Amino acid sequence: MRKTRTVLALIFSLALLWLAFRDIDFSHVFSIISSLHYRYFLWAIFFDLFIFIFKSFKWRAIFLPVKKLEHTIFFSGIAIGSMSNNLLPFRLAELVRVFYLSWKSGVKKAVVFGTIVIERTIDIFTLLLALLSLSLLFYDEQWIRESCWIIALGFITLSLVILIIIKHRERAFSIIERIFSNKYQNFKNGILSLYNNFTEGLNVIPGKKQFFMILLFSWSEWIAALICTKFFLSGFGLVIPWKGLLLLVVANNVSSAIPSAPSSIGVFEFFIKYSLVRAFSIDPDTALSFALVLHFVMVAPISIIGIVFLFRDGLSLSNLKNLRKEQIYF
Repeated sequence: MRKTRTVLALIFSLALLWLAFRDIDFSHVFSIISSLHYRYFLWAIFFDLFIFIFKSFKWRAIFLPVKKLEHTIFFSGIAIGSMSNNLLPFRLAELVRVFYLSWKSGVKKAVVFGTIVIERTIDIFTLLLALLSLSLLFYDEQWIRESCWIIALGFITLSLVILIIIKHRERAFSIIERIFSNKYQNFKNGILSLYNNFTEGLNVIPGKKQFFMILLFSWSEWIAALICTKFFLSGFGLVIPWKGLLLLVVANNVSSAIPSAPSSIGVFEFFIKYSLVRAFSIDPDTALSFALVLHFVMVAPISIIGIVFLFRDGLSLSNLKNLRKEQIYF
C-alpha cells in the first residue's frame, strides 16, 4: 500500500508538472532567469531561513512543558526533516522529527509525536484563517473565493473525521476491521498506534503563556514568508497588490500539504504559476520562471543545512529511509 501511494503521488506530480510546463517558451524562461536582479534573492534567502527558525521556536515552545532543550536541537530536527521531504520519496518529515528529537532528548516518541500533532493543528487553523482572509480580500474573484472555501472545507472535514475516530475509536476500529481484511493488518495496527500516540501526546498541551508564544511564532512564520515572497517578486520586477503576497504564500502552503513527489515538485510550480497567471494576468513564462526560482531557493538552502546537521550527528540518508519501516504512523 505504501508503494502504491508513492507511485500515485509521483503520477499526480508529473501530471501537474506537465500542466505547468505546457505551452511554455523555454528560451524565454531561460532569458528571464538570466536577467534577474539577484541582489533581492539574498534577502529572500535570509527571510526564508527565518521561516524555519520561527518554526523551531514554535516547536520548542510547544515542547517546553515536557523538557527544556536548546533551540538548536529543534532547528536541527526541522532542517533534517525538511531535507528528507525534499530528497526522499516517502514524505518522512514528521517521522524524522519524532525520532530525531526523541533520540536527542530521551523523551518517548509518543510524547514527541503529540507535540507535532499540536503544532500541525495550530498550522491548520492558521491556514484556515488565511483562507478566510483570502476569500474576503478577493471576494470579487469567484474562482479564488470558491477555491478557498473548498480547500477550507477539505481541511475541516479531515479534522472532523479524525476527531470522530478519536472519540468513537472502538466503533471506528470495528468498522475498519470489517472493511479491511487481514491483508491490511499493518494499516489497522497503524490506526491503533496513531490513536495511542495522539492521546498520550495530549498531555503536553501548553499553558496560556506558552500558547501565546506559539501563536506569535506561528504568525512570525507567515510574516517572514510574505516578506520573502515580496523580495522574490522584486527580483523579477513584478509588482502585485499586497493581498497577492498572501495568495502566493497560501498556494505554497496548500501545495506542500498535498501528497506528491519529493519537495512537492510539479504541484508547487502549478499552484504558483496558476495563481500569478489567473489572478494578476502575469505572462505564463514569467510566472513559471518565478515558480521555478522560488521553489529552488525554498528547497536548496534548508536541504543543505539539513544534510550538514545529519552528518554532524553521525546519521545518513539510509537511516532516514529505514524510518518508514517503523511502527509509528502519521
